[in-house]
Amino acid sequence: MRGRNLLQDGIPARVMIAGEPVSVVRATDTELVLAPAPHQLAGQMSIEHDPRETAQVYFDAEPPVCPAPAAAAAAATPPAEWVPAASSAEWQEPLQ
Repeated sequence: MRGRNLLQDGIPARVMIAGEPVSVVRATDTELVLAPAPHQLAGQMSIEHDPRETAQVYFDAEPPVCPAPAAAAAAATPPAEWVPAASSAEWQEPLQ
């Protein structure tokens, strides 16, 4: 996370995601390196030095969902009975 005033008297801001604390791995006044748990990759993040002054943001850092390799291969393979024609004007009977 990048910003300003992320350290106060050498102490990093407190970071929470969905109300749970997030580990701060490294901190400078302009950057915090976080180590969220696997279930903390999306949601509402709050950052604070003082509970009376909290900054909040919604984010989503979850990786995109990819189809399983077998499902992707099946979707890319035409049905066994389909036979491409030599031209669009020709018709071929399905293989038996």
